[in-house]
Amino acid sequence: MALSETVDISRLGEKLYQATDSMVFAGVVALTRTAKHAQRAVQDNLPEVFNIRNKWTVQGIRITPATREKQEAEVYSKDWYMPVHESGGQRSTSRGFWIPVGIRAALGISKKELIPQYA
Repeated sequence: MALSETVDISRLGEKLYQATDSMVFAGVVALTRTAKHAQRAVQDNLPEVFNIRNKWTVQGIRITPATREKQEAEVYSKDWYMPVHESGGQRSTSRGFWIPVGIRAALGISKKELIPQYA
């Protein structure tokens, strides 16, 4: 008894293209979902690191979703002051003097206490 099998390879290229396209889409979705999870983790961790008085800073944590053309996602803060607060340093006020970030630890006061004014 002889077995014979015929395979139609005329549509093989189209099937491979569809499979590749599906894999790219799955990668883009995975990157975007991972960025959203990271965004939520950063937002949930902010009150432990900073004294959050309103939702402005928390809502400033944004993502750039991945696309088929640009297969990378990004989590960032839209607020200009966040890098200085995270890493430490100085930032100026509207009155022109400097406020050292991390002064609470240097003065030994808690996040709930006010920073005393010095003349």
